[in-house]
Formats: sequence, structure tokens, C-alpha cells
Amino acid sequence: MGPSVIQVRVQQLNFLLTGIFTTVCNQVIFNQGGAEQSTLLLSMPSYIGMMLIAIMPEARVRTSSSSSKSSSSRSPILFA
Repeated sequence: MGPSVIQVRVQQLNFLLTGIFTTVCNQVIFNQGGAEQSTLLLSMPSYIGMMLIAIMPEARVRTSSSSSKSSSSRSPILFA
């Protein structure tokens, strides 16, 4: 069974609020002179996170067949 409608809505709201919060915080830091926009200092963690999700598809999709794999075939940085 998949997640309930309430769980999906909570996750969507969480995604939306964290996106707004990080954007506002980054803009405040830029306006206070804490970082230059050309350095990508504050954007780099987001880009690295997106790249890691694309590289590790097993971390994105949890299926019952992935849990039946032997533990030696899994990468240590993925979910236990």
C-alpha cells in the first residue's frame, strides 16, 4: 500500500515551505554581503544534493525487491 493522502499533503507542504525558507534565507545572506551570487557558495549544496539523487536511483525508489538483495551488493551510503 502507498502513503495516505494526509502523508502526501504533509510532504508536499514540507517541500514547499523548505523551498521558500531556503530561498528567503539565501537572499538575506546575499543582501547582507555574506556571499557573491557568482560564487555559487549557497547554491552548491542544492546542486550537489540533486546530483546525488540522480546518481543513486536506489535511494529514490524503495521496492520490496530491493530489500531482498544481499547486503554485500548494496552501497554503504544508501539506506540500511
